[in-house]
Amino acid sequence: MTTYYISPSGSNSNNGLGPDASHATNKPWLTLGMSMQSGTPVLPGDTVYIAPGYYWNTSITPVTSCANAATQSLWIGDPLNKQGFKTATGTFLPAGVPRLLTRTSASGGISGSNPNSGNYYMFSFYVNDPSGYKFQNLAMEAYGGIAYLDLDGSTDITFEDCFLAGTALFNTRNDRPATAGRNWTVRRSTWLGGGGIISTNPNSASAATPDADLNILIENNYIMYGFIGYSMFFGAATGNLAGGVYVYNNTIHPSYGILQTSASKVSTVTPVHVKGNLILGTVAFIAGTAGQIVDDGYNVWVGGGMNTGVPFTNVTLASSSILGPVANIVSSQFIKWGLDMPRNDIDGWADYADPSFRFSNSGMVTSDFRGRTIRPWSSGSSIGCWQAAEIVKDTTSAITGGGTNSLKMTGAGEVSFYIPIDATATTISIRTKSTSYGGTDYPQMIIVANPTIGVTTDTTVTASDATDQQITSATITPTAQGVMEVRLVSRSTSTTSLTYFDLLTSP
Repeated sequence: MTTYYISPSGSNSNNGLGPDASHATNKPWLTLGMSMQSGTPVLPGDTVYIAPGYYWNTSITPVTSCANAATQSLWIGDPLNKQGFKTATGTFLPAGVPRLLTRTSASGGISGSNPNSGNYYMFSFYVNDPSGYKFQNLAMEAYGGIAYLDLDGSTDITFEDCFLAGTALFNTRNDRPATAGRNWTVRRSTWLGGGGIISTNPNSASAATPDADLNILIENNYIMYGFIGYSMFFGAATGNLAGGVYVYNNTIHPSYGILQTSASKVSTVTPVHVKGNLILGTVAFIAGTAGQIVDDGYNVWVGGGMNTGVPFTNVTLASSSILGPVANIVSSQFIKWGLDMPRNDIDGWADYADPSFRFSNSGMVTSDFRGRTIRPWSSGSSIGCWQAAEIVKDTTSAITGGGTNSLKMTGAGEVSFYIPIDATATTISIRTKSTSYGGTDYPQMIIVANPTIGVTTDTTVTASDATDQQITSATITPTAQGVMEVRLVSRSTSTTSLTYFDLLTSP
């Protein structure tokens, strides 16, 4: 397996084998298109790193290589420049998000609206139906959408930890029927769209695979506006239907609805499944036929849908789902200095204590929006895309020498603090103590890397046991003033254990 590199300092006449544009032979490419077309050396299982910077596409990028669903090829953004991308003069590229934009410049768009003419979409998968693509740590923006493909074509396409903007993420053509096992995944990403994550209207007379399970997973995302699966017409209206869209643990601010299907065109045998979503908006689920959308529980609706009395149509509300509560809403605009989202909610220091809003038995066990698996109460996660640990202010001075404002965490979980730091050799300390701790994976303090101030690796220190003790990091030497994130983590297997943190200090 080979690693390739793409950089704003590169050239498509290079071999793509190195991140340093000043290297004698191994130099990066300039565009993603160079790595995605037939005739280029990228093979299934290879990795392509994309440097920080802007990549302007003047038209759709045709994808014709890497047709292997069993072994995905990876296109990974490198916002911290851990790969060591350099310019042609040997200067390191600064940190920043790799941004892919389908327009000619910062102020100019591209003409045309027909996707078949090569405009308005980021990637075209419909030419040769290639499979096996995974995109990570990238920001992508295209007016029409990100991926233009067929429901019987490309499989095993994943977007993870990305920012995605456009009319639709998966926009399917209308002349080919749905087939099982598309295996499309959108995970831990932010979606900003005017249409839907899935926008499709296949109306071909050709028969789709009967009751096909498309296996499309929408999980742990933060979704602004638009729909998930707007007007999902999978297959013809002949009874040869498709389904199998799974919408789990997302936080959604919809402009109108969440899911909308058409009567007789979405399977009731392999329906759409929804679970653990926090929905802040109006009408939520609209099924053309009962049984097309199944509420698997632990969904919360907060917004206009309840006010109108019609949050969904042809969908049966699960007993564990809730309409109109004062929920534990974790929103980005409530970040406070010193305490990181999502450890802080609209109620202040403590997360909402009402067990009915914890949803600890939902059974979902995947990492949250930030890639962290936190099980604060039991065998499941809290609602929405961010995990919310059970954290309160301790007033009993459980920590030796501590005050009345230490942090008390129940079960497993974590909290992050941002602290200012100077360009000098520094150690960071915290006192910790646990009671009824479960297991031997004791509490940790993790100082997160910040390459912009010269700290390129995480520093982790672990308590030796659950007793009252001070843990101190190895020496960190930033090259510039800045801010460091300090993660305080309880890894207890007991849902009733208590872990205390206090006296966070640095010189």
